Amino acid sequence: MTQRKDPFVPDDRGEKFEPYIPPTQNIPEISLRALILGIVLSVVFGVANVYMGLQYGIIVSASIPATVISMVVLRTRLCGGNVTPLETNIVQTIGSAGESLATGIVFTIPVFFIWSAQAQLGADVPDHAISKILIFWLSMLGGSLGILILIPLRKYLVEKEHGQLKFPEGTACARIIIVGDKGGSFGRTAVLGLGLGASYKALMSLGRLWSEFPQHNFTGFLNGGTIGVHAAPSLMGVGYIIGARTSALTLSGAVIGYLALAPLLAFIGEQIPGFIIGPGTIPLNEMDAAALRDSYIKYLGIGAIAFGGAVALLKCLPGTIRSFTAGIMPMIRRGIPGRQSLPRTDRDLSMATVLFGVLIIIIATLFLPGSGLPFVGALIAVLFGFFSCSYPPGSSV
Repeated sequence: MTQRKDPFVPDDRGEKFEPYIPPTQNIPEISLRALILGIVLSVVFGVANVYMGLQYGIIVSASIPATVISMVVLRTRLCGGNVTPLETNIVQTIGSAGESLATGIVFTIPVFFIWSAQAQLGADVPDHAISKILIFWLSMLGGSLGILILIPLRKYLVEKEHGQLKFPEGTACARIIIVGDKGGSFGRTAVLGLGLGASYKALMSLGRLWSEFPQHNFTGFLNGGTIGVHAAPSLMGVGYIIGARTSALTLSGAVIGYLALAPLLAFIGEQIPGFIIGPGTIPLNEMDAAALRDSYIKYLGIGAIAFGGAVALLKCLPGTIRSFTAGIMPMIRRGIPGRQSLPRTDRDLSMATVLFGVLIIIIATLFLPGSGLPFVGALIAVLFGFFSCSYPPGSSV
């Protein structure tokens, strides 16, 4: 077999980026087995991420696990044995779509339930009751919008920015696929990890051999402070996936909140009995560690997340506009004719199809029963969806 160049090693001679599978080579990619397995993994990881997001406020990327699982499953006799790198890439792309859709659901839809519950309790908030069918259609429209928006960005981000943008997750997925194509074995490691996680969870939750939420509330100097841990195996996996730096930043925020700000508020309450600070409704000196957390610390954390997201959006705005412009111009010039004569890696939906699809989504959102959006609101929703979806796709092999 011809030795292929590693696409992730920058070429000092400035040669054109060449994917692992040559553009002129046509091998099985969108096969029936890949579609079925991808859909199954999309549902499984989508459900798992909805649970993780609602329970812990954290979404775990499905790209890498989907890549490993697809390589193991598609190599079995039941699935035919021989699997191409492009089939594995299709499976992980479809599988990770479930996780992406779950993210959009988890961090938006619960707001409607909160508003509705508060309105029923007499609070002065709008009552936006939302049905299951409305959640379904909003998810489908949002997911379709994300796919269409990424089409003009794909080639520029993957090819033109090769060696400049890091894409750690996409690079990891592609390396796994390449190593697997060269004869790597991941089945034993994947099964071992699943077994250890299931055993840990069973001993903790069913056997109750140790607490899932060990914690200690301080008194004296750190009165009002709390130290604890959520000892779930899923969160251990999350920490491994997001890496040491992000984990350390998350931990530092918890330390500041629970071991600095909470004791400071308790100290203020001791010095000024009866003092109330909104949004709390009782004096600080009457609050325990749990009340301080529910009344103040969690809102500070939400504010930090919102501010950090706004800063990240502003930082990536120039690059996003540049990427979209550079990606859309070749598609407009190329048009529809001659698509089949193009190399495999240059075949995209025509720009007319992309724009028509976006227009259909705007109209569907406008007339969707229960959405309550005017035309300008639908346009704004699509605009914000563009900036939310303008992130690099997975791997490119």
